[in-house]
Amino acid sequence: MRASSCRDIVEFVKTNSYSDPESVDEASAAAFVASADVVAVAFVDSDTSANALGFRKAAACASGVKIGMATSKALAKQVR
Repeated sequence: MRASSCRDIVEFVKTNSYSDPESVDEASAAAFVASADVVAVAFVDSDTSANALGFRKAAACASGVKIGMATSKALAKQVR
C-alpha cells in the first residue's frame, strides 16, 4: 500500500464530495428561505440530472449557506 500525498487526498475529496441539499417545493419554499441568512436553491429537472449533480458538487464546500434543490417549474417561475 502506498502512502497518499496531500495533493492526492485533496483531489479525492474534491472528486467525491457532494452536498446533501434539502428538497424545496411550493409548500416549503417560504420557510426554507426564512430559515437562514443565506440560502442557495438549484432549480433542476430531476434530483439525479447532470445539473443536480453539478450543483451538489459545487455546493459541497459552501460554508454558512443553507442548500436546497427544487424540481418544481412553478416554483422556479415565481423567483425569476
